[in-house]
Amino acid sequence: MPYKMNWYIKEQIVSATIWGDRTAEELVASNQDMIKKLEESDRPKVHAIINDENLISLPVNLLEFRKILTFSEHPKLGWVVMVGNVKNSATNILIVMLMKIINARYIRFRTFDEALAHLKKVDPTIDWDAVSNEEKGTN
Repeated sequence: MPYKMNWYIKEQIVSATIWGDRTAEELVASNQDMIKKLEESDRPKVHAIINDENLISLPVNLLEFRKILTFSEHPKLGWVVMVGNVKNSATNILIVMLMKIINARYIRFRTFDEALAHLKKVDPTIDWDAVSNEEKGTN
């Protein structure tokens, strides 16, 4: 399963990393995990920072993405912030198309720090003192 997902800031920001060749089954599993995170939170908006720099490929059937990635319709979903330079240009184009298809509030940055700066600017309600101990040393 080439993804991991944790709270960067509990109930406020989900941090995920995806890599390798993703399958439809893995997309279904990661979608379910994201929905669980969104539903765990008492906050009105939960943001996601997704590092996809080492992503190689996604299943190409764009029509299925909207059916699979239902987290994008969750009322608590805030920004989806992608991080990294996807090395495969076809995969990068597919990700941009995917974000448009699922109607996500989407933006991409080269670094995790730039992603954090964006969220600091757009959501002043985030409690930055609550960064997960697990995440403090990794970004």
